[in-house]
Amino acid sequence: NVITSDVQPNNKIDICCSAESLPFDDRSIYGLVMCNVLHHIKNPRNFFSEAERVLMPGGKIIMIEPSMTFFGKWIRKLFHHENIDTKASWEIIGDDPIMDSNMANPWIIFKRDLKIFQQEFPRLKLIKYHSHTPLLYLFSGGANHKSIVPGYFLKLIIFIEKIISPLNEIFGFSSTIIIKRLKY
Repeated sequence: NVITSDVQPNNKIDICCSAESLPFDDRSIYGLVMCNVLHHIKNPRNFFSEAERVLMPGGKIIMIEPSMTFFGKWIRKLFHHENIDTKASWEIIGDDPIMDSNMANPWIIFKRDLKIFQQEFPRLKLIKYHSHTPLLYLFSGGANHKSIVPGYFLKLIIFIEKIISPLNEIFGFSSTIIIKRLKY
């Protein structure tokens, strides 16, 4: 019952669509799972309106996004090509849906502007915003590169991350964000 999608067509997805215009019936989807998508969506307000429309009551949006912890922001500013602007509005400037982004957008929406989000989308409730994985993403090579450590070291890295997890709000590299569609 999983439908895969992307904003650009390719042979590995079921449908090509924009998150700002979802091709689903009202209240027909139980969950939307997104990995590093929100910070690329040109107008997140359009997406959240669409999510309110298509999600069944009790349905969830589950996102993995960049974390704007001290460490996460610092490493990304040094080594990553995507924009980070914590003072920006929610909208993304530009015409390229893949390259144009603001990695701070999840933090802007759910930390800096949470009250605005709650006012504009009263049927969507932030359930969780949790920073994590200060090491695993880096050592695994991230989304686009080969791992920089042998696979057998990944279990050790996961173990170390569990030990240092109380420091995730300072050193976390990614965030898990969970939004629930309320019943009314």
